[in-house]
Amino acid sequence: MAPTSANLLDVIPMAPTMGACLIGVYLSCIFYGLTLLQTYQYFHRYWARDKMYLYVLVTVLTVLDTVATVANMYSMWHYLIENYGDPVTILPVHWTISLSLAATLGIEFLVKSFYGYRLWICGALNGIHTILFALVTVGVGIAYIYLIAKNGSLFYLPKITHLVVTALVFSLGADILIASSITFLLMKGRNNTSQTDDILRKLITYTINTGLLTVICTLMTLILAQAYSHTFYDTIFYFPLSKCYVNSALAFLNTRDSLRADGDMEPDHSAVQSSKLEIYHSSQDFTTFDIGRSKIGAIAPMNSIIPLLKF
Repeated sequence: MAPTSANLLDVIPMAPTMGACLIGVYLSCIFYGLTLLQTYQYFHRYWARDKMYLYVLVTVLTVLDTVATVANMYSMWHYLIENYGDPVTILPVHWTISLSLAATLGIEFLVKSFYGYRLWICGALNGIHTILFALVTVGVGIAYIYLIAKNGSLFYLPKITHLVVTALVFSLGADILIASSITFLLMKGRNNTSQTDDILRKLITYTINTGLLTVICTLMTLILAQAYSHTFYDTIFYFPLSKCYVNSALAFLNTRDSLRADGDMEPDHSAVQSSKLEIYHSSQDFTTFDIGRSKIGAIAPMNSIIPLLKF
């Protein structure tokens, strides 16, 4: 006998399924507003100053984030408006879900590869590990998308929860590697001069805060996917996750002017030596951090982080 709407309502309650997805979409829309704001700020501040690959990266990330947001919104329209009161429509996984997952995978890979490359040119082996973890996440994610597209129904999803858990574990590992590696490099750059240490302290605080947000979202998604595999509670944190990655990368790029403003100060002419750290944005533009009085060679610890901030 074919399942009726009444029977399906008993088996598939709306609150922990579509209701959870709707909350996730609400949160993701809030973060998407931040994406648009930071994208505007980036192009307004750095147009004709950065290298072309950075413009391409920011544009692709914003487009993918837009695709994910629109796909999530349309999926909610399909399930809750267009087919309102018909729980039978919950059974097949709508194509917009697969599109949203693919866009999120693309965002994660680009952002983690960006950070991994910056770490690699600083000589941190964790940069390679980060990119490898991102590749595993993408590979498992592609397998998950293929399976739900081929066999996609609500009753099939619990059977492939192990794929979700695997992808999230590697994603979480990459997030921890990025945050810890950048923090370690910045700590190495300290040279006991008040202004330099103040700049590095701000960078460390920013790194921990932005990294903590992605780690929390990934960890909560992992916990809820494992503990409540027959619900969609994990989407409350998964839908905003792509926005956290995009905003993390954009904030990393947008903080350069504020650091330059913090680093500008009049040199101390009574000092034995006044050292300046020049961080080039492009062949035409650079940031100068006057780190004040220092002994000869005191700038050496900064050499380890110059490639991290050099664009």
